[in-house]
Amino acid sequence: MVNLTLEEALAQAQSHARQGNKASALSLYRAILNAIPNHDGAQKGMAALEGETSLPEPAPQDLLNELISLYQQGQLEVVAIRAEALVTSLPDSVLLRNIIGVVNMGLKRFKAAENAFREALRLNPEYADAHNNLGAVLKEQGQLDDAAKSYRRALEIKPDYADAHNNLGVILRDQGKLDEAMQSYQRAIEHNPDYCDAHNNLGLVFFDKAKPDLALKSYQQALRLKSDYVEAHLNLGNLYKSQAQLKNATLSYERALKIKPDFADAYNNLGLLFKGEGNYGVAEKHLSHAIKL
Repeated sequence: MVNLTLEEALAQAQSHARQGNKASALSLYRAILNAIPNHDGAQKGMAALEGETSLPEPAPQDLLNELISLYQQGQLEVVAIRAEALVTSLPDSVLLRNIIGVVNMGLKRFKAAENAFREALRLNPEYADAHNNLGAVLKEQGQLDDAAKSYRRALEIKPDYADAHNNLGVILRDQGKLDEAMQSYQRAIEHNPDYCDAHNNLGLVFFDKAKPDLALKSYQQALRLKSDYVEAHLNLGNLYKSQAQLKNATLSYERALKIKPDFADAYNNLGLLFKGEGNYGVAEKHLSHAIKL
């Protein structure tokens, strides 16, 4: 993630101007001036660009595609600045509001994300993605009932929406509604058989319901689809540990750590496993590492 200061934004704007990318440079200069109206560098940059021969403005979809590309590169602060600068010129863009919401989610600015998704839905109440995303940000704020309502609304609009089925399942499991959660995950898999998150989550429900054989099949399917899925390795380790298959549990936790060396949960669970075996020195090492992370 890039934490963009005003100075860095100015440097990027100047870089875009040198490369002839006038629209991107102007977008950043305007964003800086929105924050500091008398910013000398941004004023001079704007004046220099506006004094040049006018260039055709890029199409709105091109600007939105550029934001999406930057988001995929992890440049969330850059996207946030540019997206806000585009609101004035694209006041009715539902996609732009959704992008602003998703970026603020990534930056953990949950209230700003919620406001953006609600604005997208004001513009288009039938936008299933915004209902799903609103559910996600409401969940982050602990509003589980409202989150479930948003996911269900997304599914009313788009019944084959696998992500919304999976997300609803997460809420239902958190609420202890295991049978309903199981059904949601199964619907997600029905609509997207290669959905590794749904297979993993279904395994969690089977584990909760004391159905270890079914949990095992779900975790293994998740790992067939995504061999480096650290959470599935962790959950598989927990399943093996619950069945006293300590060698297999150790291997699963170690695989998780090989993929993600800073995975605190795997260190913690591995430490507890060694502690249960009476290997206190190794246990302390792993548990201490988990605490540091």
